[in-house]
Amino acid sequence: MMIAQATAATEVMMEDIGNDVVTHLDKVPVPESDDLQGFPSIRSGSYADIGARRYMEDEHIRIDDLSTYLGSLPSPSAFYGVFDGHGGPEAAAYMKDNVKRLFLQNPQICRVDEVEDSLRKAFLSADFDLAEEPSVSTSTGTTALTALLLGRLLVVANAGDC
Repeated sequence: MMIAQATAATEVMMEDIGNDVVTHLDKVPVPESDDLQGFPSIRSGSYADIGARRYMEDEHIRIDDLSTYLGSLPSPSAFYGVFDGHGGPEAAAYMKDNVKRLFLQNPQICRVDEVEDSLRKAFLSADFDLAEEPSVSTSTGTTALTALLLGRLLVVANAGDC
């Protein structure tokens, strides 16, 4: 299995020969294949703490299997977002409730060569949508920190002070 081979390749096996210690890193071949068959599925957890505030202003979203929402994707595929609300919870809640539409509706988001530009456009679109949303007070706002995993590609993006 790829994971077992990769793990074996990173472990340092040491052998005590008198007072000498011999490292055998070069004797375990590192697989060259990009085949991720057998790669474990992504599992995540989360924890939120209100801190000293009277009410929680922050939100987050975890999508451990993005292919459930978008169809065939490189494996593994996942999306995570943290929204740090400012001045109230409305903006962060809006982002969490609309993240699939705002960030994942564009099929280009899943094309490795276009993902960076797609995320940039998604952040701009989300900013405009939030500003136009009548249910969100203009005195509130949110930062956004996202992570998009597509096979071996991990793209982390943010807007605001995070």
